[in-house]
Amino acid sequence: MSVWRSELHNTPNEAKFDEIGEFTTDNGILINDNIQGPELSKQQSLLMAGEILDICGDPRLLTICTEDPTGTIVDYSGKGHDGTPSDLVASDQEYKGLGYTYNFENSATAILDFGDHNDFSFGDGSNDSDFSLGALVYVSPTLSQHFILGKYSGTTIREYQLFLTSVRKFTFYLCDESANAEPNVESSATTVGWHYCVATYAGTGAGATAADRMNLYIDGLENVDSRNNKSYTAMENTSSIVSIGAEGTSTTRSFNKQIGLSFIDGSCWSAKQVWNSWMIIKSYYNL
Repeated sequence: MSVWRSELHNTPNEAKFDEIGEFTTDNGILINDNIQGPELSKQQSLLMAGEILDICGDPRLLTICTEDPTGTIVDYSGKGHDGTPSDLVASDQEYKGLGYTYNFENSATAILDFGDHNDFSFGDGSNDSDFSLGALVYVSPTLSQHFILGKYSGTTIREYQLFLTSVRKFTFYLCDESANAEPNVESSATTVGWHYCVATYAGTGAGATAADRMNLYIDGLENVDSRNNKSYTAMENTSSIVSIGAEGTSTTRSFNKQIGLSFIDGSCWSAKQVWNSWMIIKSYYNL
């Protein structure tokens, strides 16, 4: 049996190879296809968050799943919009590469609730402003709608949402609540497995041509299969919460697989920013 000195604690740890050739240590780190463990994954997740924040123009929310999903969910954007989980248990926090994810498949009502705040709204009923949002998700083989991230509750307090359709298309909606108008863009159908989706909106002065200013990127590349403009003026600053994993307080259209890093930024990301963020995500999550 060899002795390996931990760079995390600067103390010797016994190391061993198991029967299938994986290298493990007594602090839980596994070296094979993934390198992971509570200390190392937390450290690397924080480094990843810093790199994503460097890309953001005006970060409003950033989650990296480092917390036990039965307690406070920390917002790493620097804005202090910590969230409250419901119907998740400790074992729903899972490793992926050097990072963490939350698994929503064990409860149909699992949700992360980040509340309502002006930082999360990008319209005042007359004009919109720029923003982007995105998340790393595992696309399920189950063919039904799955809500990912948004500020969207029911049929009367709606602003924006990112979700998967029943044919595995990523879809980005805005909503002018007074006009009941929802311009949207939709990707081509995706495969089952891990995908990183970013939605962007160049909202300033958009109005009735909002869908022309909306974009979707899947795994770093632009992917828009359809655009649909509506009789739209602007989003309104509603009382809807921002949620991850299920729609608003109703917890409908619940996500049924894993969600990793998620963000909202008050700027419209360029194709280069999206690609750079994909390189970061791809590396840390070992995709």
